[in-house]
Amino acid sequence: MTKFSGSLGGFYAFQKIKAITDNPEFADRYSIYLEDGAVISMSEDPLSPLGVSQWGEGAGEPDRENEISFQDLPEKVQKHLIFMLDEGILGEGE
Repeated sequence: MTKFSGSLGGFYAFQKIKAITDNPEFADRYSIYLEDGAVISMSEDPLSPLGVSQWGEGAGEPDRENEISFQDLPEKVQKHLIFMLDEGILGEGE
């Protein structure tokens, strides 16, 4: 698998993403479901000391009513997700 070295909207990220949901009622409002069954949940600023960035496996199916596109995510969330995928922290990175 080719890495995309942090460019927003890279091919690798889109290939691994199954769905993205937004639930503003929670601190970890953005949930990114990956094809391999992993899910990462993040706040609007996941690297802030008060932010949230957590992942797990086997989260079930996403809530399609709250589904959004990658472009709808805040830029900080996009960059953090791409970093996680590019470094192999999530998904099947190299």
